[in-house]
Amino acid sequence: MFAKRFALIAAMVFIFAGLSHAQNSRWSLALKSSYFGDQSRNAHQLTAINKPISLGFQLQFYLRPDLALRYSAESLSGKTQTPPGNELNVQSSVAFVAYPIEFWMLRPYLIQGLLWKRHNNSSGTASNGNVYYEIGFGTEFVLSRKLFSSLAAKMYTDGRIYHGWSTSLSFGYRL
Repeated sequence: MFAKRFALIAAMVFIFAGLSHAQNSRWSLALKSSYFGDQSRNAHQLTAINKPISLGFQLQFYLRPDLALRYSAESLSGKTQTPPGNELNVQSSVAFVAYPIEFWMLRPYLIQGLLWKRHNNSSGTASNGNVYYEIGFGTEFVLSRKLFSSLAAKMYTDGRIYHGWSTSLSFGYRL
């Protein structure tokens, strides 16, 4: 009987501590759309899709007010010229985001991290997954206390070869 009560009280303490931590932590969730540059001119392109526009989400945890850890996942699909067919790309990234200054309703930031990408083409070609280093900059527009919009530009490399660039637009909510 005592063990059951102790377990129940311990569970309640952990639940309340978790809720308290969740309210004090700084999470944000956003819908994201990206455009992946002019891929046809790059021999080592990120995607072979003719109009490479993705849709996804990003989840961000603020380690400090000026430093965050961001996870994002996106997918894009469309027609390709070489190889001919339809292609589906799925990618996710983990990155650090630094906010060096805050000016009025703007929060410029620097971003760097790793991007993992996998693609499947209807012609039968597929990748096992590629990892790229991403580096970029952007700015967050504070719309209200909880709402924000973000605009960013990034470039991708595998350490030896430049693979392309992207711009993204996101709309989010601070939890």
